[in-house]
Order: sequence, then C-alpha cells, then structure tokens
Amino acid sequence: MPMEDNLAHAQGVFGDVCRFLDKLGWKYNRIEDKLLIHCQAQGEDLPIDVVIDVNTERMLLVMFSAFPFAIQEDKRLEAAMAVCAVNNSLVEGSFDYDINSGKIHFRIANSFFNCEISEETFKYMLGGLCELVDLYNDKFFMLSKGTYSIEQFLTDLANK
Repeated sequence: MPMEDNLAHAQGVFGDVCRFLDKLGWKYNRIEDKLLIHCQAQGEDLPIDVVIDVNTERMLLVMFSAFPFAIQEDKRLEAAMAVCAVNNSLVEGSFDYDINSGKIHFRIANSFFNCEISEETFKYMLGGLCELVDLYNDKFFMLSKGTYSIEQFLTDLANK
C-alpha cells in the first residue's frame, strides 16, 4: 500500500474513532496532524487517562493509559514482579513498566493494515483498557505505598 494510501486510511480510522467517542458522549482533545486523541474516564478510584494513537507507519491503532503515579524506588523490583505476573494472565494488551522511572502504563493495539476496524473493535479495545487499568491501578498504587505486599498481590491475582 503506497504511503499516501496509508495516510488516507489512517485518517479514516482516526475519524471513525472520533465518531465512536462522539457516539459514547466522551469529551476528548484531538491532535489531527499527529492523529492523536486524549481523553479521560473515571475509574472506581483513580482517573483513567487515555491516549489513542493512529500510527500511520505501523498501521496500528494503539490505546495507552499511563498511571498517574510512579512506583516508589524501594518497591520497584516488587512492581516488576507484579507487572510480569499480571501480563502473564492477560489475553490482550499489556502493562509496560519502566523500572528506572517507576512509571507504568497499559497498552492495547490492533492493526488496520489492509482492513477496516469495526466499532465493536473500538469498543472492545477501549472497554478492555478501562477495565484493566481500573482493576489494577489501585493495586499497583497500594503496592508502591507498602500497604499491599507482593505476596498478597500475587495471591489475589492467582485467586481471581
């Protein structure tokens, strides 16, 4: 697919995502020249920041959500163990963790190379992102603060 076709296709996906968010009644900021969307959902405890990137080069729709905190230095090894354990249990998406900064974010992606992405796919990706971030952000926060041990984290994960 020539580069101009990739850009046109990516712009179409970007428009489809915006229309989907409009349909949901979400407020969002769009950066059209970069095909980026910033929005926010309210979880049960912490807000969920969402960045949606329509990546023209890789022909991917990528949704990210960065946690609004960093893991404290003395808990970063435990957080690395927790991230690995959670990722091992996931079917789609993953938590990315920078052990140097203590930052965690969730990422889910879907290719649109030579295909269309349906509204159901948007719904699945955004719903999955929000559900998983909401499920784990408070657990990682408590782990970072020392009010939730790695042993309890792993036990709870095994029993879910």
